[in-house]
Amino acid sequence: MKILTDLRKICGVLLGLSLILIPLSAPATEGDVYKITENLPWDFKVTPVLAAADRVTVTILQSMPPVAATGSGDTRLEIQYHLAGYSARELANADFEHFLPALVDTVVADIPGRWHIVVQSGEYIHWLNGQCVISKEQFRQIYAGLVSQAENLGPRANRAALCHCGAPCQQVDIDR
Repeated sequence: MKILTDLRKICGVLLGLSLILIPLSAPATEGDVYKITENLPWDFKVTPVLAAADRVTVTILQSMPPVAATGSGDTRLEIQYHLAGYSARELANADFEHFLPALVDTVVADIPGRWHIVVQSGEYIHWLNGQCVISKEQFRQIYAGLVSQAENLGPRANRAALCHCGAPCQQVDIDR
């Protein structure tokens, strides 16, 4: 009887892990990220990157032409797009709850000079970040584009965390 109970527990844990770590498809392509960048004044080179976790894909977007040309070289906007997929909305909800405190710590301690946008849409969490070479208006355009992108993959986006270049991070509910 004890062996059967232990076996059920092990099977339950393995089933739970398999449901949490559902692999996503390949990283985003140019067509996949069009919504994010459509209102910006640059074209973007899109490069898929291998991700560390099964449920996360990473894509790098780099502005073409450069955002600015200076005597020391060109400045390009490089955006990292992380997409995490979960087997259930509750799992995405739990991870999203950890994003804002983690971003605040990151922005304050480790990576000043970067902006972050995190959007949850059902079982997906979309996270963009890049260096502070964009205006507040361009930040808003990227945010609106990410919400549209998120809704292309799943249900309505319901909340976001925003950190813009030195301003305090904030969590917002997406109401329409």
